[in-house]
Amino acid sequence: MSCAGRSLALFALLGFLSGCGSSNPNTPATISGTVTYKGTPLTGGNMMFHGNDVVYPASIGADGTYEGRDFPVGEMTVTIETESLDPALKSKPYPGKSKAGKDKMAEQFRPPPEGVTPAASTYVKIPAKYADKTKSGFTVTIKAGRQTQNFELTD
Repeated sequence: MSCAGRSLALFALLGFLSGCGSSNPNTPATISGTVTYKGTPLTGGNMMFHGNDVVYPASIGADGTYEGRDFPVGEMTVTIETESLDPALKSKPYPGKSKAGKDKMAEQFRPPPEGVTPAASTYVKIPAKYADKTKSGFTVTIKAGRQTQNFELTD
């Protein structure tokens, strides 16, 4: 192969390697960020990323951060809830709790990040609209690879 041919082949290979993966819609995405309410990080809760007929969960840590992994690319509606942390509701069934008292919602969430224990999460009441897919007002376009998206909640 001539020098020019090798250069062309190398150039094509470099272009292929640098361009592939980042635009592939089948590449899993990771999204992370901080959730704040009135400018202060939430101290716990759950997020749901609603895609086409599938919901992807992410837990909010005691420092207000979250991370969701292995999400597909595309537009998603985001809901946020903290009611599952309300100590007054722990003994009462809520929509995510079965009759046997088993927490269906908690089963879907990954463990909190290293160094954050569930006991460190504290209940903060937020407006109910954020838990409603039709009223939350949050959408995000998930892209391949890692991305950061912060969410600011107000009254």
